[in-house]
Amino acid sequence: LYCLDRGNGKILWQYYGGRPITSSPHVAASTVYINVPDRGIVALDKGKGAFNRNPRWVSKDARMFLSEDAKHTYLATRDGKIQAVDRASGKILFQSKGPGFDLFASNPKDDTIFAARKDGTVYAIKPVLGPGVVGELVLNDGSDVIAFEAVALGN
Repeated sequence: LYCLDRGNGKILWQYYGGRPITSSPHVAASTVYINVPDRGIVALDKGKGAFNRNPRWVSKDARMFLSEDAKHTYLATRDGKIQAVDRASGKILFQSKGPGFDLFASNPKDDTIFAARKDGTVYAIKPVLGPGVVGELVLNDGSDVIAFEAVALGN
């Protein structure tokens, strides 16, 4: 993966994943997320670091970047769950419960997570990180939840 200066085309930094990278990276505010086969989602600092970038963290069970907020990165796991990790360290903070989703779409603009199931139901999911909002419980202490809202239904 190469990061180029858009003004002159020079390479600003590069990342070698050790495997052929077959999907496009997802560029968020300060981080570039890339799925490296047999490795997982790799988080790279966008604006700082060495020319040969080393990952800030790697999430081995994740298969896709979904969205992020000020403190969390939301990832899709191999079994269709939504996983929240600490943006700085990659430590898994919580994960959705219940049946997984069949399809996801990445959203680097805000924290809304878009997912769908095979029955045609499409979801816009907002992470709820405080008490007082109904959602799916994803932490034992009940302090963090993810709210699911169906926004479209299949035939």
